[in-house]
Amino acid sequence: MLILAADCHLAENTENLEEFKEFLKIIEESNCDICFLGDIMDLWIALPKFEVPWHQEFLKWCEKEKNKRNVFFLEGNHEFFVAKNYPAAFTSCEANLLFYEDLIFAHGDLIQRKQFDHLLFRRFSKSSFAYFLLKYLPFSRQLVACIQNLMRKKAKKYVNVVPLKEIKYWAKKQEFPLGYKLFLGHFHQAY
Repeated sequence: MLILAADCHLAENTENLEEFKEFLKIIEESNCDICFLGDIMDLWIALPKFEVPWHQEFLKWCEKEKNKRNVFFLEGNHEFFVAKNYPAAFTSCEANLLFYEDLIFAHGDLIQRKQFDHLLFRRFSKSSFAYFLLKYLPFSRQLVACIQNLMRKKAKKYVNVVPLKEIKYWAKKQEFPLGYKLFLGHFHQAY
């Protein structure tokens, strides 16, 4: 069995973090594989000045558990450079699309074409240039906090929207093989 976890938006010292740790203990006692389908963290920039102790704790859990089960990780629009810096912590870890047998995983945030500014920002924020700026710019933490607040305000109008027409268009454009099973996160709804 494969368990999917998406859009937990975990932050240090919050109630949902403790619940998530209990969830991980349940997985440890099971025979299930796990796919973390993006936005597991409220914000995870995989660079030392941005990481919190929980990020390292999560990585250690994944490294330990990948010896017993498949542990997949797909970056969402709240995780940056995890695939670049920590691929060894997972069975498979990708920034955009993750393929496993006849399963395809995508976070989903690149699908909504009407959010052009969001798409443009996401492509920039995961670029090598952004990586360089975040790593070396002295005030990068303050800059990220400011951008995060602006993005949160804008995202409120897209909450609880599953853009089925755009999902179908995107999937068709990808030319995935017949018989695939596609799993998406990002939309905060089961469908």
